Amino acid sequence: MVFLSRIIFEDAPPGNKSNTWFLVNNVDNMSRKTSNRHSKYYDDCGIWESSKGKVFHQDYLLSDNFRTIFLKNDQYCTKVRQGGKTLFVPITPQPDSESIVTMHRYSTVLKENNSFKKHVTWFNSSFDNDLPSIAVYEYSGTYCLENAKNYVRTHPKTLDKVVDECALKDNKEVFIQMNRDNSLHAPRDTKQIRDQGIASADDTLQFARADSELKDLCANHPQFLKYYEQSFKPRVEEFVNAPNRRLGTKQMWTNNNAESMNRVMKVAVNWKPQHAPDLVDKLFDMVDFQFINLRSALHHSGDYMLVNSYKQYTIADAIWKTKSDEEKRKLFNNFLQDSKKRKHENIITSSDGLYSVVNKAKSIAKKPMQRKRPRTERAEKRH
Repeated sequence: MVFLSRIIFEDAPPGNKSNTWFLVNNVDNMSRKTSNRHSKYYDDCGIWESSKGKVFHQDYLLSDNFRTIFLKNDQYCTKVRQGGKTLFVPITPQPDSESIVTMHRYSTVLKENNSFKKHVTWFNSSFDNDLPSIAVYEYSGTYCLENAKNYVRTHPKTLDKVVDECALKDNKEVFIQMNRDNSLHAPRDTKQIRDQGIASADDTLQFARADSELKDLCANHPQFLKYYEQSFKPRVEEFVNAPNRRLGTKQMWTNNNAESMNRVMKVAVNWKPQHAPDLVDKLFDMVDFQFINLRSALHHSGDYMLVNSYKQYTIADAIWKTKSDEEKRKLFNNFLQDSKKRKHENIITSSDGLYSVVNKAKSIAKKPMQRKRPRTERAEKRH
């Protein structure tokens, strides 16, 4: 009856999930289990601590008022305490399979806030094949979107679609098309489509994501996973990824970038003259690609990042996903219309654009009660 009283979502809906629960479609995870792949419980909360994840299974007897039972030595038993010891007493007669329901529960904690917990529960039974198709997502604790980390995992279905689309289309074409269709279910940036993996991860969160995705892809190859965990992953993290992140680069526009853009244009037309309509379409795609990345930079996605003077326009990715199309358009337009021109000559703005103060000084380096002009001030001609 509880299933009939709530909406069944395809995924956990975006937004604040403090002390709440949802019914979520679990069909895809059931099919993943048949092919021995890990289940995916997607949401927009960020990275969950996989090392602290636990799986719990429990059988219940429907004919005895949902009584808790245990399978021991191929027999269903009840648990009793006798003489300070726990005993498992076989049920007589043994219940048939149609009167037994099994609960499966996965529990974990948020990596950035271990007090915020997530439980995913589903049931299965031989008398109802559709029972495991619905899962209950429960969230306990307080989760604040404003204080959350900006990184949100890409939806597994998005990654699967990227693989299928890239088999037929160019990487950039796939990125543009998927972001035009629905930016909520599109790759974060072109790097994600190129799939450069753990070696080029920009931060520890992206490294963890790439690490998790690689393990899922190789779940059926335990020997490789053992080698990867014990040898390959530590060396890549210590000697390749970490040094690259420490060195860093200043992402400033130079003539080299302009030359690179010239080559992008030539590659787009395959180094051949184009008819006017075809050339217009290709130039439009190029400009649209830049605007998609520019808009994505507002919520820490795409190939670009905002400089310090525009940091006040950044918004957490989890909050961005809760905005309507009109709200997103307004935020982006406000960013585009900011020319950084001072509205008043006496206002001084910090380099990151977050703070402004009024300069009340009416003359240069003039102290209170000072009569003489500063030595460095240029004298005016008398005639």
